[in-house]
Amino acid sequence: MHLQPPASYKVDHLEHQGDVKSESMEKTKAEYERQIAEMSGKMDSNAKEWSEEKASMEKEYKEKISDGQRQLHVNSLCNSVMVQVMPDTYTQPILIFQLLQKTYDDAWEQIRQASGTIDKLEKENGGLKTRVSALQKHNSSLLCAFALICGAYFPLLMRSRWLSQQRNILEEQLTRSALSAHQNTSIFTTSIYNY
Repeated sequence: MHLQPPASYKVDHLEHQGDVKSESMEKTKAEYERQIAEMSGKMDSNAKEWSEEKASMEKEYKEKISDGQRQLHVNSLCNSVMVQVMPDTYTQPILIFQLLQKTYDDAWEQIRQASGTIDKLEKENGGLKTRVSALQKHNSSLLCAFALICGAYFPLLMRSRWLSQQRNILEEQLTRSALSAHQNTSIFTTSIYNY
């Protein structure tokens, strides 16, 4: 003969499992929200650093351009003085061309370096945006899963409460039945003795 555990044990077991799963989901949700907040804080600080670095680079670039223009102006002044001092028309154009070429090469190198740094920062920014998008998708997936689990858990909880109520009703009926049987036995016994 196979004995089944009482309904109260099954109900208690189901309630315990439901509570454990609820606690686990709450812990998982809290950890995920903490990770999202941490990633958001890092992204904000990175964005601030990038904007500061970009402003610094733009300032440096403008300074170098103005230095180049100033150098060009000084060179043109020097050349005009040289024209007056050195009337040799063959050497002066070569010197001017060399100075202009050097200034042009220096300015071009600075522009190339600045644009390379800007491209690098834009790539990093794009990578972080992709990560944030993936985290947001993961967050919405986790919230959907949590909602589904809650949706599955709620009917189990209601069923468990219903079974608990049924158990209480059955125990009450069993108690009444035992009391009634005891009263009937005592009445029957009394009536037999009186007869």
